[in-house]
Amino acid sequence: MEGSGGILCPLRFDREELWLTDVIRACGLGCLLVADAGLGAINAVGLTASYLDRQGIPLKGIIFNRFQPGNRMHEDNVKLCEHLTGVRAAAPGRRRVKAVLSILKNNKARRYPSEHPGGAAALPV
Repeated sequence: MEGSGGILCPLRFDREELWLTDVIRACGLGCLLVADAGLGAINAVGLTASYLDRQGIPLKGIIFNRFQPGNRMHEDNVKLCEHLTGVRAAAPGRRRVKAVLSILKNNKARRYPSEHPGGAAALPV
């Protein structure tokens, strides 16, 4: 299952409210966080992980897009995000995305994400 627009986007907001977190909890899922590796990654990942925690939704892994091996900021962002969340992160060229996907398989993940254009997106898994 994949959400659209991020964890804070409503699925319905008219006479009735329905949030992505409502569906995730109802299905008993956790989330895979997809984030850009560049500037703002620590903030986006930290805030999203904190929100998921407050909602009682487990964060199962992080995948970083646009990661450039050897880029000091990207390398630091991955390390700090792992430290802040306590969750393993994968970045192409650093730790293969397969590493996180294998974690998800062990947690009975139901879907793998496509590349996300930037920011952070929490994908139900």
